[in-house]
Amino acid sequence: MTSTKAESAPERGQNAERGSDARQKFETILSTLAGFGVFGLALITGPMLGRALDEDGRGSLAAVVVSTQIISWAIMFGLPQATAYYATKHRRTALINTTWWFAALVGVPVIAVIAYVGPGLLERGGHPPLVTQWFRLYLVLGLLVLPYTTAYDWLRGRMENGRFNLWRSLPVVLTTAFIFGLFVAGRLTLTSALAATALGNVIGWLTTIYVERALPTARPDIGVAREQLHYGSRIWVGTLSNLVVARFDQFLMIPLIDAGQLGLYVVASTAAQASSPLSQGVALAVFPYLREDADDGAASWARTRKVLIWTGALSVAIGLGMAAVAPFAIPWLFGGFRGAIVPLLILLPGQVFWNLGNVASSKLEADDRPGASSWALAVAAVITVIAVPFVVPTYGIRGAAVVTTIAQFAFMAWAIIAARRDVPGTSVRK
Repeated sequence: MTSTKAESAPERGQNAERGSDARQKFETILSTLAGFGVFGLALITGPMLGRALDEDGRGSLAAVVVSTQIISWAIMFGLPQATAYYATKHRRTALINTTWWFAALVGVPVIAVIAYVGPGLLERGGHPPLVTQWFRLYLVLGLLVLPYTTAYDWLRGRMENGRFNLWRSLPVVLTTAFIFGLFVAGRLTLTSALAATALGNVIGWLTTIYVERALPTARPDIGVAREQLHYGSRIWVGTLSNLVVARFDQFLMIPLIDAGQLGLYVVASTAAQASSPLSQGVALAVFPYLREDADDGAASWARTRKVLIWTGALSVAIGLGMAAVAPFAIPWLFGGFRGAIVPLLILLPGQVFWNLGNVASSKLEADDRPGASSWALAVAAVITVIAVPFVVPTYGIRGAAVVTTIAQFAFMAWAIIAARRDVPGTSVRK
């Protein structure tokens, strides 16, 4: 007969910690690979769109897709992030119902106003009339983004990383398949590209909502909605600021430069984000673990510091690789677009800063300090909004790239300093 030695309390704690670390690493790898897979699909469709639409058509496509994407994210009011935060506290139906009612009561009026005044910006940028029609359609379809994003962010809060990554990737996968089919058939035009993107997104959104049972079922639970809105209001400024730095430079440039220059900048911006899936995957996967560590400042910062080091090292390596191959790869893949190379080289350091800032922001949000994360992003947003309209008319898309990189550095510095304050002996600021 053999006997087993019972584990002591310290041993159980160490084993539990090792198990938590192992699961975190696995889920980080899963989310990161999913993100790189999505980015890889963008590398497939990007050259196809560049060759089929030329610089002007690529710029017009971005004018519709990027601008409406910004608006859809802006009207979410931080509710998906709030749902992830409260995923273990409240019922899923109560959390999701809030988002449907918010989309109806707030989103619809906002979209109606923008659909009326927005097309003027597109006309100033010299985009064809059909772009205005698609812009309005995309605005209406974008109302589904809030419940869709909430459905998969609930899974993130519950550590259901497999389904979370499946649903957040599905619209991109479908859109890529449609665009690839059109390109092979020789039917990829601006109109068909806009239609394929809309169809791929809507099918992905509705499938996620249906399978995850995220349809509205009742009136909102006022108590739950109040908690979601309280958390969301503190993170909303950060969400808006994130969009301003990551995408709004393109939106601001719509009336300032012609469609061809915008098309070049879109290619440069997309290529610069090659390491973005790394930080997104890491931040998404580490969030629930930092949430568990929120009461232990030393453990939380130790986990964050380790993630920052690895994220920074890998981001630099990817950036250097992009800088080395871009001068040859972009003209070869896109059949031109040489004007995108210099802006890309300027944007690459900024992406490293952005990746590190994302990790630090994830810690702040997990510590119930979304306001601190929002301040970090707001600083970067203010730099972008003030500088881009002054710089672009004189220095063009290269000037926009410089402004974006400076803004991303400011975001990183503020976020890391704020996250570092959560050390033993200091109080948690909410």
